[in-house]
Amino acid sequence: MFSILIVDDNKFDREGIKGLIDWESLGIEVVGMAIDGLDGYKRAIELKPDFILADVSMPVMDGIKMTQKIKAELPQTKFIFMSCFDDFEYLKGAIDLEVYGYILKPINLTELTNAIIKVKSIKQAELEKKQNEDQLIKQLNESKPVLQEQFIRDLLYGKLNDEKDIRDRMKYIGIDFSGKLYSVLFLEIDNY
Repeated sequence: MFSILIVDDNKFDREGIKGLIDWESLGIEVVGMAIDGLDGYKRAIELKPDFILADVSMPVMDGIKMTQKIKAELPQTKFIFMSCFDDFEYLKGAIDLEVYGYILKPINLTELTNAIIKVKSIKQAELEKKQNEDQLIKQLNESKPVLQEQFIRDLLYGKLNDEKDIRDRMKYIGIDFSGKLYSVLFLEIDNY
């Protein structure tokens, strides 16, 4: 299950969003609510939510500054902005921060739900990609001894001649001969 933090200085908006959306059916848990950007920043650092739904215009610290600070510490967190303003500067700030939705108030629950579903699918795809990468790294690490043995065999039999290719393969499979001296004896017995 994913987690979300709701940040809005308007108590009715905060509680309305929390109460009117079926978060459980979306596979998301509301882990906290914050009353302004500074509170939102502190809660985000404490709770490390997957998503933050934030008002743009708030006292103490606005949503843009809050998002910049949170992204510096929690770069994987995804943001959706809400605003009463259809203001170019806010929109530009949202685009610059790679915000995944910009919902105008009064909130249309269908529009907000669709934005949340969109950001959730992006996060899910990122997690699946990371799991696949981790699986490939695990498989490579398990295969390293065989790959290293094959590399040395190919090197000894003269199948590898390009120095750059040899260095790239060595780096890829984790062989480091630098600063070491080796002697190789190749003995071929005919008619043994």
